[in-house]
Amino acid sequence: MKKIWSLATVFACAATLVACSGNEAKDNGSTTTPESSTTQEGTTTESNDPVSFRFSWWGGDSRHAATLEVIELYMEENPHVTIIPEYAAWSGFQDKFTTQYAGGTNADLMQVNYNWLWIYSPDGDGFYDLNTLSNLELGNYNSSLLDAMTIENKLQAIPTSITARVPFLNTTLYSNAGVDIPTTWDELMDAGKAIQSSLGDNYYALSKLGKAGMMYLVFSYLEQETGKTFFDTDGNIQYSVEELTAGYQLLADMVENHVMPAGNVDSNELDEKNPKWITGEYGGINEWDSSAAKYIDTLEEGQVVEPFAQFTMDGAKLTGNIQKPSMGFAISKNAQNPEEVAKFLNWMLTDEKAVEIMGTQRGIPANQAGYDILVDKGLLTGVTVEAYNMHSNIESTIMHPFFEYTDVKDLYEGAGEAVVFGTMTPQEAAEKVIKEMPRIMDEAMGR
Repeated sequence: MKKIWSLATVFACAATLVACSGNEAKDNGSTTTPESSTTQEGTTTESNDPVSFRFSWWGGDSRHAATLEVIELYMEENPHVTIIPEYAAWSGFQDKFTTQYAGGTNADLMQVNYNWLWIYSPDGDGFYDLNTLSNLELGNYNSSLLDAMTIENKLQAIPTSITARVPFLNTTLYSNAGVDIPTTWDELMDAGKAIQSSLGDNYYALSKLGKAGMMYLVFSYLEQETGKTFFDTDGNIQYSVEELTAGYQLLADMVENHVMPAGNVDSNELDEKNPKWITGEYGGINEWDSSAAKYIDTLEEGQVVEPFAQFTMDGAKLTGNIQKPSMGFAISKNAQNPEEVAKFLNWMLTDEKAVEIMGTQRGIPANQAGYDILVDKGLLTGVTVEAYNMHSNIESTIMHPFFEYTDVKDLYEGAGEAVVFGTMTPQEAAEKVIKEMPRIMDEAMGR
């Protein structure tokens, strides 16, 4: 089996242009053995012995319905297996998960968030090592994605999908303004002024963006400029005050050049219900590929939005394409029948009927077999798929698992928001983040 790297190696590679082609799987030698199964301790059980296990996940009604249908189908085909579903909406789910995990009563198969792996299994021993399970066909995954889910050489979970923030631009607005779609940061600044001159003060090259959307632009810019990610493998900021100041200056420049409004211009949140977005006064968003459809669905008739590559610069040292596994499936370290759980999981992600039922309820499949099934059936279409194919097949960096930890993002996003509102200069924002982030990351990573 191909060696799985440590977390340090994963993010070292991410910082040096590791290609994360989401659906270019590489064979790592894993095999499927349905006749029998071997536990992590070496105990073998016959596959036709009666077994039961629990499966937990969160989501909306459509995800629940699809998953329940898949479970029923599997139990019909495997009458010796009983799968007990445990599902709920997202609100409160992690609190329940934490309580169960602490008491050793969590489900055998679990849908987990990417950063949970480091929260609950910082030494790699918190979940079952999936490398040891023969019923999982790991060759269906790009090795860099498995690396991103690995701690201390132990595969904690398999990724359901990979996602990235992508510029989605209103081509109708740009056409009406007579402005070419910008591809570089300089062109973006020029576009803002040109759109204002052509259409008026209410029109912008992008939009209010939101705290997360604008900061992902900042970090894309800084990766291109410096060739470094925000955090190193140990969670230390890699940027100097001067470098981070340049990132926050990008926000100030976007406001000045009418790319995005100042913080006090639009009191509405940037979401799919924002009136300026719906009517086409906003020229674009920087959004997760998996979330863009809801924005497009609310546009007034005649407005066309398409995904585009991340803005870039001459001599860029990195692409600025920042990806993350959207979520994964982990198996409990206390699972009594881990090979049976793995057999179901592998089937759910590769069986033609199961994949068709599940569709994109957990994103566009990172599993190559599942992806191919949906492509063959014509079920992967639209701007979400266009954006996914765009970012999944270029060299990218993998987001640090604590990048979106609440206190961490509150600090760098809050500083960015202050710049946009004009209550803090870019240098003051950078100094604040550089000063306060080490303590917050120490707390987040349990140091």
